[in-house]
Amino acid sequence: MSESNGHLNFDDLTPSEVAVTLQGQAYILREASAEAARQYRNAIIRSSKLGGEGKKVRVTSVDGVADVEPLLVSLCLFKTVGELRQAVPLPTILQWKSRVVKALFERIKQLSDLDEKDDSEEGSAKNLPSATTTGSGPPTP
Repeated sequence: MSESNGHLNFDDLTPSEVAVTLQGQAYILREASAEAARQYRNAIIRSSKLGGEGKKVRVTSVDGVADVEPLLVSLCLFKTVGELRQAVPLPTILQWKSRVVKALFERIKQLSDLDEKDDSEEGSAKNLPSATTTGSGPPTP
């Protein structure tokens, strides 16, 4: 991507890739597609339960949030078999060591510009749609 005078130019839509070797087997870690990023973000939102006490909405539970790391890895990691690339299924990734999955996940986020974290309690809900409410009514835009 290049930018000139406010004009964005995407001459090359080829996703960025990084070679990875796991126990002697070749893999390719690929930048997340829009579909992979969508599934990843939806998994984060589905795993968050929001509770409001009349003022602000805050994340009260993140049950299932740990599932998003291996999900994103499964959407972006491909086993190299000759000239073919085979997606690595989620059940396979779930059997790997946590530190391996974490390293792959962090690299994908970097490649894909998906590092949207805010460690504050209310910041966790900040990136969700309609993160504030007034009273007990529906969320305000």
